[in-house]
Amino acid sequence: MTDAICYCDGVLHIDKVPVSEIAQACGTPVYIYSAAVMHARYRLLETALPEIDICYGMKACDTLAVINLFIELGAGIDVVSGGEIQRVLAARGDPRRIVFSGVGKTDEEITFALRSGVGQINAESASEVIQIARLAQAAKVRAPVALRLNPDIPAGGHQKIQTGHARAKFGMAVHEIGALYGQDIAGIDWRGLAVHIGSQIHQVAPYDKAFGVLAELITTLAHPVTHIDLGGGFAVAYRAGDPVLDLSDYRAMVARHFDPKVVRLLVEPGRFLTAPAAILVARVIHDKHTGNHRHVIIDAAMNDLLRPSLYDAFHNIIPIQETHAPASPADIVGPICETGDTFTRDHTLPSLEPGALVAICDVGAYGAVMASNYNARPRAPQVLVDGTRFRVIRPRESFADMIRGETDALSHQ
Repeated sequence: MTDAICYCDGVLHIDKVPVSEIAQACGTPVYIYSAAVMHARYRLLETALPEIDICYGMKACDTLAVINLFIELGAGIDVVSGGEIQRVLAARGDPRRIVFSGVGKTDEEITFALRSGVGQINAESASEVIQIARLAQAAKVRAPVALRLNPDIPAGGHQKIQTGHARAKFGMAVHEIGALYGQDIAGIDWRGLAVHIGSQIHQVAPYDKAFGVLAELITTLAHPVTHIDLGGGFAVAYRAGDPVLDLSDYRAMVARHFDPKVVRLLVEPGRFLTAPAAILVARVIHDKHTGNHRHVIIDAAMNDLLRPSLYDAFHNIIPIQETHAPASPADIVGPICETGDTFTRDHTLPSLEPGALVAICDVGAYGAVMASNYNARPRAPQVLVDGTRFRVIRPRESFADMIRGETDALSHQ
């Protein structure tokens, strides 16, 4: 928990608002974000890395109010799809502050990016550069392109979030960039290089290796490199005591490789900025004992928060009402008909009556953004708390929302 998400007089609060008050007003499950935490995380990064521009990696949480919060703080935005570009524009973002990443951009997405005037497109293959050039010429513009390096360095907290090793689908090998960067290609305005090696990285060493490869590559290029996208991946602590990246060591390491007076540096954190800023509040349906096993069944499910099922990710789960009652291990599960609909196993909790509220912590990244309607469940509402006030920034879906656009094909022939 953080200073802004903590118990006060025995009741969990976000900023100055009791979580139970929001659950009463909005129902459960419900995502609740703290503006104060997101502000604090951004200022921490801005202070620690003053020579480096911050581009919020919005795939972590793409709700318009959250995007707009970081835009107002001064962030650029890193996007990975045409839909994300549209979300930034809807949040009143400056397209010139958008960096468009992603390994499989379509013609339609690239054309939209070019016509919107995005500041940089990170290309991940020679064929993508040809694709961008063709579309830029058709649109009668020059595309600002950086090439993404794959330095063949495994890094990250789980194999599914490692993006910089040789078998990963992302980026280009050193020799491929050397042969391509700076070529006179109609429609291409060469900007620089990019690298992103994974997520949940808590040591400087993998970055040091990757940036060393990048810096060495730059010395071999005849065409100038004016922009370097250093990626993101800064670890957050999901468990108390989990190691996190020392930002002062990271800054010193970056300075050994790159001079910010010569090139513009940027980072693209997402999880770091939003993960600790939100909780998912759920209501207990049953506290069930089957033989020697205890299952606490809650009304949130894997469709609301996929990370535990997808990555075996850990999220602490706590009662909304602080208690010192005796506790015992329990599997905390949702109501979906999948054994994988399990948030955590053998998690120590006190006995919980039906209707009791619990909070799943640190869900601000890759939480609501990955939600689905599996089992015909409406996506949970999202609420933003700012001081003593809260507002719904995305309402709960209705059944009508879920079936909008569908038809009964047999009755419409």
